[in-house]
Amino acid sequence: MGAWAWDSAWRLSTPAALLAVQEFPHQALPLAIIDPVLRRDEPAPGDDFVEQRLKTADRDYVIVQLLEHLDNLDEARSEMRRSRAIPGLVTISEYALHVPAGGLPALFGLSAQPTTLFISREARQALAAAGLAGPVYLPLAGYQNGTGDETDVPVPAPTVPEGA
Repeated sequence: MGAWAWDSAWRLSTPAALLAVQEFPHQALPLAIIDPVLRRDEPAPGDDFVEQRLKTADRDYVIVQLLEHLDNLDEARSEMRRSRAIPGLVTISEYALHVPAGGLPALFGLSAQPTTLFISREARQALAAAGLAGPVYLPLAGYQNGTGDETDVPVPAPTVPEGA
């Protein structure tokens, strides 16, 4: 099983696409996306600007938060640097993972690098099939215990209307 790193700040209309690949401990948090732009033809915003925008907010998405991180990074075999200036900040350029007998989960985070989400090929394909566009996937350089033959799943580029 290969894995891909993806910045963990992401949103989905539902975690069902990922749960179809494999269950994982998570929390789905409601999300309201408002338009913060004040147009010229609109009156000056009042104290209730945000409340007014919430009436037309896009509530079709949730934030999916992982509730567990794995401690399976082999720090001795991985190429990593710990920041002297910022406690807890770790830069990893090559990953060596202890892979459990049942394999890695379809979706997981590492305790050593909690802001990065690791996604299996199957989960990545499920996201693409669900129409999730926009994320940037980074192949794991030096990933060990994997084949290293990940194939890029084409993800359509989002279209932005002209003048937006």
